[in-house]
Amino acid sequence: MSPKRWGNAHPNIVPYEAYRGGDEKHFVVGVGTDALWKRFVQVMNVQGEIGRDERFTTNALRIKNREVLVSLLQNIFQQEPAARWMEKFAAAEIPAGPINTVAEAIEDKQTRGRGLIVQLEHPTLGTAKSIANPIRFSRTPVSYRLPPPLLGEHTPQVLQELGYTADAVRALAAESAT
Repeated sequence: MSPKRWGNAHPNIVPYEAYRGGDEKHFVVGVGTDALWKRFVQVMNVQGEIGRDERFTTNALRIKNREVLVSLLQNIFQQEPAARWMEKFAAAEIPAGPINTVAEAIEDKQTRGRGLIVQLEHPTLGTAKSIANPIRFSRTPVSYRLPPPLLGEHTPQVLQELGYTADAVRALAAESAT
């Protein structure tokens, strides 16, 4: 069975893909050098099989045989939960990371530690969570003055800034209401 393609595979590096662990959680792993590849096959415990397979000994050959390799690796990744693979890759300093759901991303310890979620008062929702600006300035901290806009809330102003007359904006609004 071929793994689902996420569209993030790097065309010139293999493996550099999204995979699925045995717990159905997805993660990305990127093995960008032959030195990383040697560590990777040790972590995967496939030195005697995939590690010695002539189709995969160099990145150029792994690119040529991408589909076969990705499928073989996916079958191995399904044997353990994604979190366990993340632990193994972190210990071996192999670039990898989970693909989080929105809820997981919001609850992530780094998200919380960096203060990347702010609360704003919204006219219809009450207190609403929003994503903070990740850029931090030492002398000019970001201020959050406005909540996310309501659907179409600023459309008239934007259209007028683009050169539409007030009459044209009203005509467009009337046309979209029908």
